[in-house]
Parts: sequence; structure tokens; C-alpha cells
Amino acid sequence: RSSNWFRLLTLNHDGVWNFKDYLFIVVFPLLQASVIFLICFLFHRITLLKEKQENNFDPKYCLTIIGSATVLLIILISALTPTKSQKEIELRSHYLNLLKQARLYQKKNEPDQALNFYIKASNQNLPALMPYLQMGMIYQSKGNLVESNKNFQKVLNIDPNHQTALLNLGDNFNVLGDYKNAEKNLELATRSQSPMAEAFDALGQVYAKQNLTHMSAALSFKGVILLAKAIIQKQVVGTLK
Repeated sequence: RSSNWFRLLTLNHDGVWNFKDYLFIVVFPLLQASVIFLICFLFHRITLLKEKQENNFDPKYCLTIIGSATVLLIILISALTPTKSQKEIELRSHYLNLLKQARLYQKKNEPDQALNFYIKASNQNLPALMPYLQMGMIYQSKGNLVESNKNFQKVLNIDPNHQTALLNLGDNFNVLGDYKNAEKNLELATRSQSPMAEAFDALGQVYAKQNLTHMSAALSFKGVILLAKAIIQKQVVGTLK
């Protein structure tokens, strides 16, 4: 966004704006300027109320310091802000177009066509997990759990705590009969900040299949109940508010 700001100053902006551009390039600077003027106004009011003026509260002095610091900050940002090459911008744009095409085919219920575009998107050498996540789900729906697991694992290589990938990977291992890996991934899914009820349920199923009918399975199913109660309670509280 800082790069966009300086391109805008040099009339080299591409004209493509979204809400983040307005937020970072327009709204934030205006808020910063408003705060500076507010501080200067308060200092000015303080000096008017004091019978004996001291230089420490001189508004001109304060404005000079703030202005100098602002100029120095702009110089530092302009010197240190990383910029993207035209090739990188075009690569990112092409990647987003591929994702858009893939999603359109998914909405049309044409998974094979969508898969082709997700594969092309994954070949763009970008650290993005979305193509691998969607490819894993498509392969899962087609029954190719080996390829599905490979793609979910690629998602976890980028984000080790991705809850959806952990849940689906655990489900796949459960179907394949690899209960050890299923248990490992599903336990990680239940430990996330906002665990899904499906993760507790799937973990309970894995425990049950291993004949672990003791407290482990009971606690997992209890987790589903507690999580459901928490969600219902939150909805009720929201309704009351």
C-alpha cells in the first residue's frame, strides 16, 4: 500500500482501487493529519490559559517537531518500502484470474475443469495455499484420497495450523484405516483457536474404531456437546443484545 501511495504521488497509479486502498491511502493519512491538528489546537488552548508562557508549550515549536518527524518518516518509508516488479504484478494477476475461473467451474458443478485451473494456479510459484486446499477437496470428492492427502499436506506445509486441511486430512486417514495419522491430525484440529464440532466428532469416531471406548472417546464426544452448547449460548446472547 505504501508503494501505491508513492505511485499515486507520481501519477503512476494503475487506477485499480479497492476498500484497502482507500483505507490505507486516504482514510489513515487524513486521520493522522486530524490528530496532529487536534494536538496543536490543544497545545494552543493550554498556552492561552497560562498566564506565563513557556517555550515547552509553544505550538509553533511543537508543530515544527511534528512536521520534521513526518518528513523524516516519509523519507524512510520511500527509501525502505519494497516494491513489486511489473512481472510480479502480472504473475499475481494471472494467478487470481485462474482462481476465478476455477471457482466458476466449481459453481457449475464441473470439478474436472475446476481442477485443471487449480493445478495451473498452483504452478505459478506463489506461496498460496488456496489451490492446494481446493484440489484436495476435489480429489476427496472423486475418491482419490492419496492425491487428496498430498494436497492437504501441501496446505499444512504453508500453514501448519490450517483447521480445514487438518480435519479433511484426518477424515481421509480414517477412511484409509490409518487411525494413527487420523488421530494425530484430528487432535491438532481440535486444539485450534476456534475448533469445529466436526473435528471433535471425527476424532471420537477414530477412537471408537480403535476400540478405545474409555475416557478418550467419551471426552471427544463430550467436546462436541460442549462446543454445540457454546455456539447456541453465543447465539442466544447475541439475540438478547
